[in-house]
Amino acid sequence: MENKKKVLVVDDDKSILKAFTRILSKNGYAVDIASTAGEALEKIASNRYDVTLLDIRLPDMEGTDLLQKIQRETYI
Repeated sequence: MENKKKVLVVDDDKSILKAFTRILSKNGYAVDIASTAGEALEKIASNRYDVTLLDIRLPDMEGTDLLQKIQRETYI
């Protein structure tokens, strides 16, 4: 079984999500996507990611605030 690195891409722009998914998948990464901060937090609660790529402006939260929330929830 192949052990791919997992990447979560968080962006509200569907074309950005599609492009990142295509590029990262072609390069051997397992890609998961979220279009809101809430969706990203749900996925992070039940999955472990090696890398998370965040948009700065999301419809329900600033990306910088989401980053702080992710750090608190995953490291404390």
